[in-house]
Amino acid sequence: MDPKLAMIAANGAKFGNEMAQNPALMSALLEKKNLGFKSDDLKAISEVFYALDEVKKNAQMSGD
Repeated sequence: MDPKLAMIAANGAKFGNEMAQNPALMSALLEKKNLGFKSDDLKAISEVFYALDEVKKNAQMSGD
């Protein structure tokens, strides 16, 4: 078994997460995939996540 998957499985067991204990599932979720995004698309996606993170931070500061 891949050492990273073994570590994930061990932590899954430690914290009672059954899904994380399944090496086949974790392998499928963690394998590299080429989704075909272009550079401009990736930049736009990162800007969306940055904006969402800023909204979250501002909401936390205002107590919402």
